Amino acid sequence: MPPKFALGWRKDRPGEDMPAHHLVRAVQHAKEVAPLPNASLLSFRGDRQNQGGVGACWAFARSRAFQLYWQANGMGINVNASQRKLYYDGRLQEYAGQDPETVPPLTDTGTEPRMGDAAVRKLGISLIEDCPYVDSVKANNVQPPPAIYEKAYDSTGMKSAVITDVGSARVQLAASSLIHRLPVEFGMQVDSAFLDNHGERITKIDGNRIEGGHMLAMLAVLDEQLLQDLGNMLGLPEDAQPDDVLFDNWWGLGDSWGTKHGYGVMAGSLFGSNWIADIRSIQAAPLPRKAA
Repeated sequence: MPPKFALGWRKDRPGEDMPAHHLVRAVQHAKEVAPLPNASLLSFRGDRQNQGGVGACWAFARSRAFQLYWQANGMGINVNASQRKLYYDGRLQEYAGQDPETVPPLTDTGTEPRMGDAAVRKLGISLIEDCPYVDSVKANNVQPPPAIYEKAYDSTGMKSAVITDVGSARVQLAASSLIHRLPVEFGMQVDSAFLDNHGERITKIDGNRIEGGHMLAMLAVLDEQLLQDLGNMLGLPEDAQPDDVLFDNWWGLGDSWGTKHGYGVMAGSLFGSNWIADIRSIQAAPLPRKAA
């Protein structure tokens, strides 16, 4: 079972974000790439990564979303953003503009997605080979060296939009985002049954057994065809249904959580509930290029 401190999503504080329903309509008319036949980005996956025991879930969900965006939109990039830099910068952004002498030492406390977004636009991204992730609370609380920031890629054009709908409308909007090659990430409260999952379909969260917050990358909204195509290949639960959400959970390398590939399946009704929040659709993730 993953340790409790391997969580790390903290819900966004109140603020303003672009609503996703405007995003999907705009993309439908503006993008040159054709919509996908179904709401799945599974075929664009890269190599699996392992979050380990650090609360860097936002950074892992975002690095996966970037990779999915680059691949699904034909950018030919088979790289990963540095989760270490994403995670550190997201926490650092909470103190942006504050006197450095008054900023407390960063600790392994997780990230608000809005703070992470701001950090990406302001500080760029590094590739994982330039700033490798280390499964160590101590290492991930140390700021990457200045040279990493000097080499960072310009990400000022990165945009995300928040899906605020609830219930089945939320599921359908997430599906529309995936169909238009726009990755989706989401935060959720997890209970002890989630931590112990070995491939079971997740249908509820026990409010009396909450362990913390976690952020995940969505891979598909299932339909009848996807259930048929992916069921045996991925070892999906037999009771998986249309409108269920397939997501990637980066604890371990596939043999310690969820299905044999490290996937989870969540009922669409749960995805549409208040247990899920900060659902972000990545609408633009520019091709990595060196900052001027």
